[in-house]
Amino acid sequence: MHREAAGETRSGGGRCRRRPCRRRGRRGADREEIRRLLYDFEVASYCGLVTDDVGEGFRSKLTALVERYGVDRAEMDALRGRAWQDAHAEWQNRGLGGFRAWCRSDARRAADRLAAERP
Repeated sequence: MHREAAGETRSGGGRCRRRPCRRRGRRGADREEIRRLLYDFEVASYCGLVTDDVGEGFRSKLTALVERYGVDRAEMDALRGRAWQDAHAEWQNRGLGGFRAWCRSDARRAADRLAAERP
């Protein structure tokens, strides 16, 4: 929700004139929400769980988050890279054959979350 719509305004210096205003740390939480979505998609992809429903849900949620938070191309590239690295590291940490349980648990939950976002 836009600050103005919620009755929250900022003075020229960026300080809140009325409470509650977003804290500066919120931007990191916004980016973390996007990184987590990207990570879920990578995990589902590693485990072969990307269906049409999962893809549609992912695209729908990603588009909404990017529009809401105003993420630019450079930030998206960095977030995608970080999500891929995190998923790849997790897959490698599972060891020979250990990724199967990861796919049955974490990846299945990720795919289900993404499919639930389908419009």
